[in-house]
Amino acid sequence: MFCKTCGKEINDKAAVCVGCGVAVSGGSVGDTGTAVTAGYILAVGMPLIGGIIGLYLLCTGKAGHGIGIMALALMSAFFWFGFFSALG
Repeated sequence: MFCKTCGKEINDKAAVCVGCGVAVSGGSVGDTGTAVTAGYILAVGMPLIGGIIGLYLLCTGKAGHGIGIMALALMSAFFWFGFFSALG
């Protein structure tokens, strides 16, 4: 079979492409489905908690800190969703 990312020919039982290092679906080592599911939970949970903390800081008069925390929460959501969607 061929790698979907780099196009290099790889063994049918390979878990990872030797050319680019991307996990190959149907590989025999590890369970990437569980890792991706856990990643999506983190991708939702971490920004949600950050947003709640940011709103709390906004309500307590620390607007600068609250906006900063909420911006970081939003950026981390984009990062984690992008990272784990590349794995799955």
